[in-house]
Amino acid sequence: SGQYFQNLPLTLEAVPAQGYRFSHWEIFGFKLTEEQKTQSKLEIVPTANLFAKAIMVKMPEIPAEEFKIISEGNFDVYLKDNQLIYASQNCSQSETETRFFLHIQPKNKDNLPKERKEYGFDNLDFSFSQGGVRLQTGCVIIRKLPSYPIQRITTGQFNKDGHIWKGSYEFANNPGN
Repeated sequence: SGQYFQNLPLTLEAVPAQGYRFSHWEIFGFKLTEEQKTQSKLEIVPTANLFAKAIMVKMPEIPAEEFKIISEGNFDVYLKDNQLIYASQNCSQSETETRFFLHIQPKNKDNLPKERKEYGFDNLDFSFSQGGVRLQTGCVIIRKLPSYPIQRITTGQFNKDGHIWKGSYEFANNPGN
C-alpha cells in the first residue's frame, strides 16, 4: 500500500509466498486489459484514486505415487480426497488446448441427472482453462468428483479425429471412503 501521484507511472509487482502463485489483479479505479490482468508485474499511469489487489492461489500438490490410478498419454491421473488430479510433465500448448472428457458411471443409475440416465454415465467434459494451472514442472488440473457412489470413470483427451489418450478406473468403494 502507499500513496502515489496521479499521471505518473506506477509499477505494481505481485510476489507470491511459497506454495502460492499469482493468478490475476483486481484493480478498482483503473481499467486493465485482459492481458494486463494476468501479468504479475505491470506499469500503469493512474489518473485517479485506485485500489489494487493481487490475487494469489494455492499451488496444487501432486499426490504420492500410491494415489495414481491412470497413466496414459502425457498425463498421470491421481485419485485423492474425492478429486481427480491430472498432472503432465510436458504441458505442451496442444495439451492445454485439447478438450478432456470425464465419464462417470455411478453404482446406481438413479443418481444420474434425468437427461443422462439413458447413457448410463455422467458427462463432465472440461477444458484446461477451467481450473488448470501451469507449474514450473508441468501442469495440473483438479476435478472434483460427484458425491454419489461411483462404479467406474473413463477419462482422456479428444479432438475432432477421436481420442488422443484414454484410461479407465474401476472403483472398489466410493472414492472418499
